[in-house]
Amino acid sequence: SHTVTLSASQKIKLLETYHIYEQKANNPYIAALFIQPNCRISVYTSGKIVFQGKNAEQEAEKWDANLAISKQDIVKNSKKIPEMEIQIGCDETGVGDYLAPLVSAACYITPEIRTALAGLTIQDSKQLSDEYIQKIAPEVRKKVPHAVSMLSNEQYNQFTAHHFNAHAIKTFLHNKTIGALLTSYPQINRSTPIIMDQYASKKNYENYLVEKKITPIYLPTHFETKAENKFLSVACASIIARAHFLTYMQVQNKQYDMIFHLGAGKQVDAQAIKLRSKYGEAELKKLAKWHFANTNKI
Repeated sequence: SHTVTLSASQKIKLLETYHIYEQKANNPYIAALFIQPNCRISVYTSGKIVFQGKNAEQEAEKWDANLAISKQDIVKNSKKIPEMEIQIGCDETGVGDYLAPLVSAACYITPEIRTALAGLTIQDSKQLSDEYIQKIAPEVRKKVPHAVSMLSNEQYNQFTAHHFNAHAIKTFLHNKTIGALLTSYPQINRSTPIIMDQYASKKNYENYLVEKKITPIYLPTHFETKAENKFLSVACASIIARAHFLTYMQVQNKQYDMIFHLGAGKQVDAQAIKLRSKYGEAELKKLAKWHFANTNKI
């Protein structure tokens, strides 16, 4: 069991992140309850958030502000493992956004590329403003071999219709992105370590792909909690994925003549109701991750 206390903005982000696991809480002192396969997350009315279960420590670490690592630490931590000097990192954005797509990016880092990036502040995109991400992304893309894959929510819903859960969908997209990177840059050694933020065990990650008969399979060699703060390749992937996501949202905003809210909170519900009223349910289904709890509320 691990207990953390978060700021109001962090708490909102947590609620948005775990909302697909939300369950009814019978305890009057629990404001929200989320139950994952290996972790139970209780948000108490007192403000404390308790993580319990096999993955409690791993999940709690994602929200402990004291674990944030600076750019200097990213470089330092990567260099602690000599064989990781050359690395592929993969990260995604859009997982918890009801009205936005899922985007994955993979990046290839060598000591020479690391040096070329030295003048930029590169870290987990969640710790950077969207404005800064859009500013530095062109430079990162220019200097770092990378690949990007995206699932619109219309495509995302096709996967859920074929019984892919959220983790299986994310695994499929990462596997596709890593494959695209290796295909686009044949000079990359196929034995290069692949690093990813830990959201599943290696066994489960492979099982998701095997069960759905996905080939070829590119297995991560390194699952790390908060990988985007420890490895430059994952931090770059986080930035490139977020920049692609933001560009897509600008187009969607213009197409529907509104600024789409991110996450899955009450503002998103209200916006989805307006979209359904104006364009119909079929159009809303193209824009929304339909299996989210928001759909029933709407």
